[in-house]
Amino acid sequence: MPTTRPVPSLLLTDLYQLTMAQAYWKSGRGEKEAVFQMFFRRHPFDGGFTIACGLHSLIEMLVEATFDDSDLAYLASLPGRDGQPLFEPDFLATLRDFRLACDIDAIPEGTIVFPFEPLVRVTGPLVQAQLLETIILNIINFQTLIATKAARICLAAQGNRSSSLGCVGRRDRMGGCRPAGRPMSAAVRRPRTSWLARCMAFRYAARMPTVG
Repeated sequence: MPTTRPVPSLLLTDLYQLTMAQAYWKSGRGEKEAVFQMFFRRHPFDGGFTIACGLHSLIEMLVEATFDDSDLAYLASLPGRDGQPLFEPDFLATLRDFRLACDIDAIPEGTIVFPFEPLVRVTGPLVQAQLLETIILNIINFQTLIATKAARICLAAQGNRSSSLGCVGRRDRMGGCRPAGRPMSAAVRRPRTSWLARCMAFRYAARMPTVG
């Protein structure tokens, strides 16, 4: 029986990101172009390499994500320290009209990467770039961690058959709990030649047209 996949919600973020976005909006700097870069400081597992992964899931999330009416109703119900609504109605109205207007530059999935090397770069309006931070960190960090672990397991197996007993195929609203399938194919079986690496080269533009 066919099922409808839920639309990802941009509410899957930190409250800090939303309050910062409102501060930028209120100061009149919300549309100013900003550049954010994601990198890591050391290899996981004290290893010598890391496998970049999660770009496919990230793009799927970003091109579909929005704030729905229930998200905005929840935000409108949050009080500040003064007991007044934390978010201004006009700011919430801008979130209702959210359309992604950022460029996403990223290293192809399956690429070997090293500390302080940017994995993802976001260029776009300051408010939007701020709202994407938690989503990017959750998806890229988690799937990169699992892909690197999968590669280490296959190296340790020395050609012997290995299998994953993780939550294969599982999907949550963030899109992060899908660790085994895509990372294994991108990072272990076909390093640097995954579908994404071949078709997208270095750049993936995730710009969506603004509805007039």
